[in-house]
Order: sequence, then C-alpha cells, then structure tokens
Amino acid sequence: MKAIWIFLILTFVSFAQINSTPILTDQEYPHPLYSSYFINGQENTTTYTFRVYNNYTNITSPFMLWLESNFSWFDPDTFYYHVEPDGFVGKYHWPYWEIPSLYPNETAEISFRVNRSVGLAESILVNGEEIDRWRKTCEIPPYNGTDDSAETIYTFLDSLNKTQNLSIYYETETHSLVYLHTYGSFVVFEINESVSAVSDKEIVSQIVLEYIDSVTPESSANVSRLYDMLKYSKQLKATPERECLMLTGMDRFPCVDRETCLYACFSVPVCSYIGQSGWSFMDTMLDYKNNLDLTNFALDQAINSSRTFSQNPSYENAQLAFEDVINLNRNESKMIQHPLFTSYGFCEPPQYGLVYQMDGRRHLLDYMETNCLYGKEEMIINESIHLASKIFSPPEPIYIPLPNVTIVTPNQTIIYEEQSSACCWTLICSLVGVERVAGYCWEWPVIITIFFLSLLSIIVIGHHRRKNSKL
Repeated sequence: MKAIWIFLILTFVSFAQINSTPILTDQEYPHPLYSSYFINGQENTTTYTFRVYNNYTNITSPFMLWLESNFSWFDPDTFYYHVEPDGFVGKYHWPYWEIPSLYPNETAEISFRVNRSVGLAESILVNGEEIDRWRKTCEIPPYNGTDDSAETIYTFLDSLNKTQNLSIYYETETHSLVYLHTYGSFVVFEINESVSAVSDKEIVSQIVLEYIDSVTPESSANVSRLYDMLKYSKQLKATPERECLMLTGMDRFPCVDRETCLYACFSVPVCSYIGQSGWSFMDTMLDYKNNLDLTNFALDQAINSSRTFSQNPSYENAQLAFEDVINLNRNESKMIQHPLFTSYGFCEPPQYGLVYQMDGRRHLLDYMETNCLYGKEEMIINESIHLASKIFSPPEPIYIPLPNVTIVTPNQTIIYEEQSSACCWTLICSLVGVERVAGYCWEWPVIITIFFLSLLSIIVIGHHRRKNSKL
C-alpha cells in the first residue's frame, strides 16, 4: 500500500499538525490534496469537520483517511460520527473512512460531534493511504456450468480450417456463448443438427443477458442511500441559503446584472453598507447568484437520477446517477469556497452534507462494482455479432451486371434482348449510343459523319452543275 499525504490547513495552528503525503492519481503520479478544518461550537457540543479538496486535473485513487491524536481521544462511546467510521486503527483507536476517488474540483468531508466535557485533543493529524476498493478490474468469468458443446464447436471450426482454442462461458440446450482466443472475441453458436454462428441481435442479446444474470452475485449495496442523502442535503442547505438571499436582497429583487444586484443590495441596510465599497461586491453577488442557480439545478438533477436508480436499479441508471453526483459535488465545492463567504464573510456558507453524499456514493459504487458486467453487455453483444457476420458467414456471391442479358440453362444459347432503340455488337454495348436503322445497327458518330459527307457531296455537285450551266 502506498501512503497518501494530505495537507491540513487549520484555523488554530496550535491544535493541528501539518502532514504531507503523496496521493496517487489514476495516472500513477503523486500529488498532495488541499485540506481544511472547521469547528462549530453549539451549547455543550463541538462539531469538527475535515474537508479534503482535489484541486488538480487528475482523478485520485480511492484512499483510506484517518484522524490521529496523541492520546485516547476518539472514544466511540463519546463521539457521534455523522457517518460511522469503517473501522479504527492504532492503539488509540483512530477512526478511518474509505473515500472513493475524487475527481478534479471535488470535495470529501468527514465530521464528528463531541461533548465539550471530553476536552480538546493536543493535536489532530489527518493521514491516509491508497486502497484497492472500487478499483478492481471488471472480470468476465466463465459460468460454472457445462461445456458439452465444446467438442461440437471445435469440430465445426476445424471444418472451416479455423481450429483454435476456445472457452465455453455459457450454454443452453441450443446455444453457447464462446470465447475464441485467437480472435480475442466472443461469439454465440447455435447447436442443433448443425452448428452455426448467430448474428441475430435479439438471440445474441438474450444469451448474453442470461449469462450475465447467472454470474452476477446479488449486491448488498443500499440502492436508496444516495437518494436519501441528497434529499437530506437539500434540507440542510435551505436555511443558510434563504438567509443569504435575504441579507443580499435577492429574495425580493432580481440580480441579473450589476445594476439589478445594486438595487437588491441597497434594499437591505447591512448589504448597502458593504455595497458602497464598489462594483466588486456587486460582481461577487452576481457570480454567487449564477452559481447558486447552477448548483440547485445540479442538485435537482442528481435527486431525480438517484430516485430513478433507487426505484429501478440497473447499471445504466447507476452510471447516470454517478455522473450527476460528480457534477453536483463540483458545483457545491465551488459554492462553499465562494468569495462571498471566504473574502467578504457576508453569509454563512451552505451546508451541503458532503459527508452524507459521499456515503451515498460509496453504496452506488459498491452496486456498480458488483454489477459491472452489465456495463460490458453491449460490448459482448456487438463483438459477437461482428465476429459471426464477418468471419463465419459464407461469402456472398459477387454479381457483375450485364445489361440486356438473360442467362438461361447451360445447354441453351445466351439470348440477347433487344431494346427498341439500342444495339449491342459482339456482347459489347456502345457507350456513345447505337441506333437500329433499316435493320442495321449504326453508331451515331458514324451516322452523323456519313450524313455530313453526303451533304457536302451534294453541295459540291450542285456547285459544279451551276458553273457548267453558265458556260
């Protein structure tokens, strides 16, 4: 296992230590991640949030993230974790979480709440290392059934002079899904009185789907988890989002350009005070409103696709939900770092519940990993049809068209059909036009030449006659 180091930037430096460990990307080179830390104290409890942000252009590998303290501070009986740790490591029971790959501009959070009577840790260190979870190659295993058709198919291939190694992946009474090693491709054979490669898409699709259903184990993932977490995220963000719109006047007036944002801001005394600083704050308000609309649209889209997946679990629906939740995370990551919060400190940043969303994503990825063969279904079908139609089908006869020719029985003479306005000489039809004149076939160039020569002769003869008559 390769270690992962994460830069930790804390508000209270005396409370934290900074650790730097490389984290591998999908292109296998290390880079650090940006991390930040937040404390929120309410009544007799304190909530600690650790946020990890991928500000690079490469996807990270999945990694295990844990919190270290120099004494027994993370007592599971005392701490409330918003998402339960996947386990504890070290003699002091440091909690750890397994985090899926972070795409560029994505954020992961871990957080917990503790009673203040526990006191403060002298230091908290964020550490981690690469893990193999969610990185397995999707293998296509042979189904542990029979291979009675192997010898029959081998004999058939041998008759075509295409003898090669083969593996039976799935078979029924009449069909077999076979992997041909020389071609590196699947193909479906029909086995009745004779053997033939199947190129009918409906039949091939049915056999491939039966095979995948047979080899795919039942998933233990909670298919509703992501949908539930996204709905909860929408509830979490509602209050701080509404309050920020009220503070900026955007709850009552539109903010679509500098002038409208200025009008909205100056409708609220606290906003007008900051707005007097210049157009930069109006530009910040406008950018916030635009990003807010994009983020809310992305959240609604992710809720819809995750609901579809929860109601009709399939690899295709899971893939769509996964893409939407990545897009949502990127938009939310941009919002929580918006200058309206970080530079002006004007509003309370929204709580998107990223820790809950990441937990929902883990269940989604578990489902996709278990059902990954359904993601290869179309590939297996297409290559099976291609191999059957291109290699095992008999060659199609080549027809060379012979205009006006009718082929009769071998013992009869070939008859050439005549068209009313065309002629063929010695099996070759003129390309420049042929006409039948007085029962003879004449090419038009010849006919035209003879016509002009005749006309010239008449003119010459007529001229000589007129000349002689004058004499």
